Amino acid sequence: MKNILLHNPYFIFFLGIFTIFVNIISSVHFFPILLAGVIFLAFLKSVKYKYYYSMVYLIIIFLFIEYNSGFLPFTFTLLSLFIYTFILPNLNRVISLHNLNKYIYILTFYIGVILIWVFSNDLNFNLIRHIVLNIVIDFLIYGLFL
Repeated sequence: MKNILLHNPYFIFFLGIFTIFVNIISSVHFFPILLAGVIFLAFLKSVKYKYYYSMVYLIIIFLFIEYNSGFLPFTFTLLSLFIYTFILPNLNRVISLHNLNKYIYILTFYIGVILIWVFSNDLNFNLIRHIVLNIVIDFLIYGLFL
């Protein structure tokens, strides 16, 4: 069931609309990168199985999240491609628990987001708190619904 939802372009479309809507609302209240980990997993599926239309749509969603968060354009896309190309093959080789891999992928993505934020801005406790909150929300969404 988990793989079927991330392969479905209609699900990805509605997930993108939901993510954009949540980021519009959350940009007023807290650090608005909610659901970026789930979008990252969908982006990995798109790259792996060469779903180019879904990949372009997910890049647009990443751009919207980056714009609301204050990142430079295409940083999440480049981070995702870097993780897919260089880090995930090593993680797959080292970690043999197939059910935990997606959670580790999300955690790796958010560690990369923190590193990008530290290189461009200053690190504060408020950022770490919001990133941990987003990690927990993405884990719950992936675990319960995907």
